[in-house]
Amino acid sequence: MKRSRAERALVLHAVALHTAIAAFCRLLRFGSLSRVLERFYPPPAGPCISLDTELEAHVTWAVATAAQTFPAGSTCLTRALTAQCLLRRHGGDATLRFGVRGGEPVAAHAWLESSGRELAGLSTGAGYRALGPSTALRPAPSVVEGR
Repeated sequence: MKRSRAERALVLHAVALHTAIAAFCRLLRFGSLSRVLERFYPPPAGPCISLDTELEAHVTWAVATAAQTFPAGSTCLTRALTAQCLLRRHGGDATLRFGVRGGEPVAAHAWLESSGRELAGLSTGAGYRALGPSTALRPAPSVVEGR
């Protein structure tokens, strides 16, 4: 299937961004990485409404394509951060969530939520106990409703 010029540009942005985030995850502490990303991909200035499902679908497709094309360093965290940055670039936003699952061994996971639901197309937090809201890449106030 032939992709539009805008979709190809989005995938190229996702590849470059995901590659950079994967590298910086190994070089910087998480707080430093969050501040750098927030400087280049700030949350929307005004109130943020729920995500447009078309935007969500395009972004999650681009992130999945980027992670499959260049899988080195790809983790749930790198994919979630990449998607969050791309959503912000296109006027959306989502909350980065962390969770854990007990057992042997204990497992940790990162995913995105918007308006209280997990973003389709990315790995979800199913089976993980969500930790408190993340301060990394703080979402616009209306996205965090009641947290």
